[in-house]
Amino acid sequence: MATVNKNFRVKNGLTVEGNVTITGTSGTINSSNILTEATVAYPNVFATISANGTSVVADSSTDTLTLTPSTGITIVGNATSDTITITNSDLGSAQEIFKTVSANGTSIVADSNTDTLTITPSTGITVVGNATSDTITITNSGVTGLTGTANEVEVSASTGSVTVGLPDNVTIGNNLTVTGNLTVNGTTTTLNTDTLAVEDNIIMLNTNVTGTPTLDAGLEVERGTYTNAKIYWNETANAWYLATPGDSAGAATEAAIATGGSTNLFNTISDGTNTATPDSSNDTLTFAGSGAITATVNATSDTVTIGINPSLELAVGFVTLPDAAFGSSSATSSGSTVVIDVWATATYSTAKYLVQAKNGSGDIEATEILVSVDGANNVYITEYANMFSNASLAEYTATYASGNVTVTATTTSGVVFKVSSTYIEA
Repeated sequence: MATVNKNFRVKNGLTVEGNVTITGTSGTINSSNILTEATVAYPNVFATISANGTSVVADSSTDTLTLTPSTGITIVGNATSDTITITNSDLGSAQEIFKTVSANGTSIVADSNTDTLTITPSTGITVVGNATSDTITITNSGVTGLTGTANEVEVSASTGSVTVGLPDNVTIGNNLTVTGNLTVNGTTTTLNTDTLAVEDNIIMLNTNVTGTPTLDAGLEVERGTYTNAKIYWNETANAWYLATPGDSAGAATEAAIATGGSTNLFNTISDGTNTATPDSSNDTLTFAGSGAITATVNATSDTVTIGINPSLELAVGFVTLPDAAFGSSSATSSGSTVVIDVWATATYSTAKYLVQAKNGSGDIEATEILVSVDGANNVYITEYANMFSNASLAEYTATYASGNVTVTATTTSGVVFKVSSTYIEA
């Protein structure tokens, strides 16, 4: 507080915010120049400021109201212009934007005002952002077009759709596998293939026949310029027929196939050494006699008669009878020994020989020999008849080895042996 003990004069005015005390004995105050609370013009101010429902009241005449910005808000005070500028520093917050983005049923929510939504492309998709134009371009970088294959697949497109189908005439360039059933409703099915393999063991023909049948059915073989061959069911004759053509364009011979029971035919005929196999369906098997054997074919009775010509000599090398066998052989010695005969003990137990030996000088010897073998493979031999013209030409022995009996003649070189044999089975 200031105290003035002397006279003072105020020419332009004095403002006292506190109390004024005058202690002098005299003084002059012009009341017209005195400002009282009633004559002072105060500005209109708020006694209370409310911020988002919260009241802020000044605690004193010297209290200060402080404005504090939150995220995305900037507050600038200007002491010269006595202004306060509040600015949205996050431009996105001032726009109409989505709070939540849904991607294929999944909601994506920003975790904060600075969160970033990232668009990540998958396979075949390209995403390009342009910061200048503020655009995002999503492009299909995978399948950009669909093209069909001629005669295999057709592709057509219209707004928002693609149609893939088969053309009217389909060609498959490579293999085709059908795991289900295949139904062909056309009138002609052509198979241009070298090999046809069918799992079914019965092939059904004429499947569209109903009621009383009238159509024939079967298999026909294409033979080019020759007449085709075929085997078919003749519905009129109610029998299987075989059409057998020749090697020409002439008409085929058609005849019913005999079905009166089961007929088993030999594919080949063998004499034990040689084999005759038909070369074609119309091949002929010829029976030819030889020597004293005759073969006679009777076309009327369809028989072949094998006989013996009694006027000719019958030359037989070996004859087998029940429990016995007969044979003949010959041998010429080239050294001191020669094998006369060999037979298996599993087949025969006894053999009888009539042996003729003759040398180059005209000497001759005839000998009858008996040979037997027992169960222990012991061999017995005896000469029970012998005669010669000058001197004996051979001595005979019999031995066993490896299941066989061997009869050997000890002689000189150049002796010719002719043997007639009789065997008795074991």
